[in-house]
Amino acid sequence: HIRLEPAGLWELPKSVNIRRTFPISVVRMSGRQVIHLPRKIELANRQDQEMYVVRRWYKTKPGEARRVATLVHNQAQAYHDAGQRSEFRVSYNGATLPGDQDVVCLEWTDKSLETPTREGHALPAEALELGGQVRKLIESQRIEFLELLTSEKFQK
Repeated sequence: HIRLEPAGLWELPKSVNIRRTFPISVVRMSGRQVIHLPRKIELANRQDQEMYVVRRWYKTKPGEARRVATLVHNQAQAYHDAGQRSEFRVSYNGATLPGDQDVVCLEWTDKSLETPTREGHALPAEALELGGQVRKLIESQRIEFLELLTSEKFQK
């Protein structure tokens, strides 16, 4: 990420996607695309954009959804602390809501999809230990991979 301060005129590199946190105007000066920043703004390089949504679903043993959600949260935090996962969220339904019960959902975004068994990649020991605890409390699990819709992918 690039943070530009103070306000003023800045040339806009072609490899940069604007995240509009404040109003801006784009102008052309001497054949270059330039942005006017009334205040500071954050720019993200397109290579750094999250491109995929990953959801891991767990069907827990009856009455174990909140315990599994807590363990899954701690496991995801271990991956996050090791720099191997972005921000994440965990949700669950034990038996208090309509719909599927005894389920947990872990969701995060990622720039790419890579196998965890790739050469040179070390999984955090804490995450592996927590995973063992989770497996004892679940009946099944599945994973979903979705492509994130970014402005570059909009269809007209």
